Amino acid sequence: MVGLFVWIFNPSVMNVFELIYLKSRVIELPEVVKSIKPVIVILFLLKLTGRLPVGIWIVLALLIFAFIFGPGGQAVSVISWETAISIGLQEDHPDSKDVMERSLVPIEWGTAVADVILQTIVIMLALYGIIRRHWIGLAAATMQFIILIYAALLYFFQRYGIKVWSTGDWTRWQETAIFFLVFAGSLGILGLVCVWSNRKYFKE
Repeated sequence: MVGLFVWIFNPSVMNVFELIYLKSRVIELPEVVKSIKPVIVILFLLKLTGRLPVGIWIVLALLIFAFIFGPGGQAVSVISWETAISIGLQEDHPDSKDVMERSLVPIEWGTAVADVILQTIVIMLALYGIIRRHWIGLAAATMQFIILIYAALLYFFQRYGIKVWSTGDWTRWQETAIFFLVFAGSLGILGLVCVWSNRKYFKE
């Protein structure tokens, strides 16, 4: 994002925008594209650092992070819900006086089981594909980052639905839901940008 702003406010780029706006001369599209050079961020992600491009290192870090706090954290919830609550991985109590909170427990537990099964497979395939430079790494990493974005949207709108349908106190989940939406959604978008910027890294 910073790189994008640096590019936009670059004097040479501003000159091009000014010329286009004022129509003081005719500029063909190919010339504009060549003069603007909107590749600063992409070049950074493609830059080799050690044996891998920067973007691939970021993808690896995001996948490991997603595994620890995704399937890893959800596995704790599947094995011991009380433990998950005590360390902050879950917030809904099965013995709560709030019927909405109690009803969310089996839903979230089922989601945790699905996450452990599906995301573990996807992340392992992504890591394997990246190490082997196989196309399946691109496909699996893309799937995992889309899952992150989906999870962010799902968690937020499930909680926001409490307000929409007036079935409980939305403010109880509001802060957590907004944080997860922004945090997980941003990680998913970052991962997609990094992996697709380096799509040529993977062999067909």
